[in-house]
Amino acid sequence: MLITRDGLLEALAGWHADLTRYRAQLDRINTLPVPDHDTGTNLLATAAELLAAAGAGAADAAGLSGYDTFGNSGMLIGAWLDGAGTVLDVPVSLGELARAAATEVKLAIAAPQPGRFLDYAVRAASLLAEADAGADSDAAPVIADDLRMLVIETGAAAPALRQRADSGSIGLYFLLRRLLGTGPQAADEILFEPWPDDPPADGRIDHELAEFLFTVQGAGRAEML
Repeated sequence: MLITRDGLLEALAGWHADLTRYRAQLDRINTLPVPDHDTGTNLLATAAELLAAAGAGAADAAGLSGYDTFGNSGMLIGAWLDGAGTVLDVPVSLGELARAAATEVKLAIAAPQPGRFLDYAVRAASLLAEADAGADSDAAPVIADDLRMLVIETGAAAPALRQRADSGSIGLYFLLRRLLGTGPQAADEILFEPWPDDPPADGRIDHELAEFLFTVQGAGRAEML
């Protein structure tokens, strides 16, 4: 299986359905860089804009353009898609597409954080290149399982998340599943669970105050909360 521009747009339509289904859960687990709980909402809005632009013929031959992104997560997935668009003049393997996408994300992030979107984008691209996902369609479910475990493993490098995975990385994982031709499954619910023995986050933090505290020079998240 090779990825084409039309195939990517088809996957994005399925991804939009996934984000609609999981928007509230993605919002709930969004804690970094500030706990504004909007990753699912921003990714869904970005996906809707992209599909609307594509439907209006705004997706050009050089990349995926003509759409708005929303929030930090939308900007990151937009960079990923722009990178993917640079290699879609001809059908390409998912590994090649993911490598081009991760390269563009690197250019978009000034201060990469371990365990978060760029980390997962790069590692997922490496996994997909090694697996040669397009060679055997029957292997897609196995590769999807590997991508799920990778998102948890990547999130372990960011203990301040206080949960199993970065919300933006989960959004990318769902898109990669769609590109593999598979949708979410029951096992994906583990991505929304906190680390074992982690106290439940039953209180809310004032978003405006949180954003101010995170700008204090030299102050770590654990020290502020």
